[in-house]
Amino acid sequence: MNNVGLSDLLPGRYINYNGEIITKEKAEQIVASGECPVLFTVSDVYIEAALNDLSRSRKAGEEARDFCESDLHAERVIYWNIFKINDDYIAAVTQEQAVQHHLKAVGSNYYSEGEEPVVEVTPAEQKGRFECGDGRGFDEMTFGEWLVDFKYSGPQLLCWNE
Repeated sequence: MNNVGLSDLLPGRYINYNGEIITKEKAEQIVASGECPVLFTVSDVYIEAALNDLSRSRKAGEEARDFCESDLHAERVIYWNIFKINDDYIAAVTQEQAVQHHLKAVGSNYYSEGEEPVVEVTPAEQKGRFECGDGRGFDEMTFGEWLVDFKYSGPQLLCWNE
């Protein structure tokens, strides 16, 4: 399944939010409120199939039913970013959240007075070497590939460079 950034979607784009169809704008409001939902796009192919099914039902004089087919063209909507702060990679919606999470982890005395952490946004397409789950070494892949099953639940440390 492909990923797409919430900010990259066109206004009015439909999104699946726990089985409810909402617009991009509503999804932005939900994220801004602090909720951390799992979101997927609703593809034009899926919408067309649902409308065709509804049309067929009406023509046949049948009661409209729930359309429960899988959307094979859906994309996972990403609204959080990967921030690199020093050697840490942190998932957060905003840079401020990432910095606060980092400072909480390293402690208030980590930086000299007036010193600020260096923050960079890491694109999902950036390659890295990630330790294998079985401890047998490292695999090279993109952050997007590595985070394919990641469920965002608030600012959190993803990984770090050694």
